[in-house]
Amino acid sequence: MRPTLMLHALLLLLASTDFTIVTSVTGRDSLRWCYFKYASQSGFGVEYVSEYPLSIILTYIVAFSVGVVGFTLALGKGIP
Repeated sequence: MRPTLMLHALLLLLASTDFTIVTSVTGRDSLRWCYFKYASQSGFGVEYVSEYPLSIILTYIVAFSVGVVGFTLALGKGIP
């Protein structure tokens, strides 16, 4: 597996567990998986506040970018 795709998978794993995969090893927090956590609000005058911290959002953005690069390189080289 290409290093960029492994980095992509690692970043997705970190973000989708809210970094608890790291803190659960030290015993500070229990492991949680929240890959499909969606929230939305509708209506006039209601301010939307995301449940995701900025670190999770940025990790997903970096993971997506690394994944695009990795999959483009993999497809360009003709890897089966």
